[in-house]
Amino acid sequence: MDLEALFPALADLARTFRTNLHDLAGESADHEGYCSLRDCCGMALKGLPRHSHADGIDYLSTINTYLSIQWSVPIPTTELWRRLSTGNQSMFLDTMSELAWALEFHRRGTAFESEARFFPEPTKGANADFLIGPRGAGLWLDVNSMELAPPTRDKSSLPWASFPAISKAQLVSKLVGKAINKYTEKFNADVMGGPLKGQPTGLLLGLHKAEKESLPALMLGLIAGITEPVPDGLFSDLRPELALIWVYVLTRALDGTCLLPSLVFRWDHPGFGPGVLDWLSPGMVTVTMEPPPYDLSGLIQRMNIEARREGPSGS
Repeated sequence: MDLEALFPALADLARTFRTNLHDLAGESADHEGYCSLRDCCGMALKGLPRHSHADGIDYLSTINTYLSIQWSVPIPTTELWRRLSTGNQSMFLDTMSELAWALEFHRRGTAFESEARFFPEPTKGANADFLIGPRGAGLWLDVNSMELAPPTRDKSSLPWASFPAISKAQLVSKLVGKAINKYTEKFNADVMGGPLKGQPTGLLLGLHKAEKESLPALMLGLIAGITEPVPDGLFSDLRPELALIWVYVLTRALDGTCLLPSLVFRWDHPGFGPGVLDWLSPGMVTVTMEPPPYDLSGLIQRMNIEARREGPSGS
């Protein structure tokens, strides 16, 4: 497989930093259990069987598609390459999430600013991953990924005890905790008395680092089209500008060119109304709505197949 021909924009970026995709191919040193750029190149070069949901080739395709677009603001290639190639595997997947959301906004024609600083001065203050809409009247978004330590398995809760299973209640509790901590860390100070006062903020929480732990607990709801209600107390005066928390997975776009976010469920603050949420453009669907723009059936099928293959644990 000729990686340079398959992913020309990514190959050009690699050459800028005096390497190539074939030399990168191979497993990363000090592996953390997540996928890295080296892993993806290695999987593609070896011609391993494709996954039905997302695999190394999808990650490479996503980077290549992102680099192929003529963005209104030039891509900071040095920082992007650092995050893709020299950071840890967790950073690589965090970056993939941000690229996937940027491609989703681009696909929908939604105006956005990446790495949007809270203050106009380029050297001052923190930033959000995205600002949707105009500065001073838009929606500030931060993209995060859930990392779950394998809990003690309750063999009675799920049929495939070989998974490091987590119950739905545990997962929701961890998502709420992650959201509260991230809001406090990222937005709270600048909302309460800083440049974001009176401006809506949101969190996009990805499950792709913890699919095997989290998706079995959600599978029945996904199949049945059951949405997850907003947890009590999530939207409160303690978090006055928190407008939304959307939980997503990365799934292969129907045209196969990249990964895009598909919503597993969404928690929207009722006080902000559709005006704020419309910044994300009408039609951003959850996996329970129709017609879904992405194919989640492969993901659900894969989880079912793996559950049957591994079967109940005898230990």
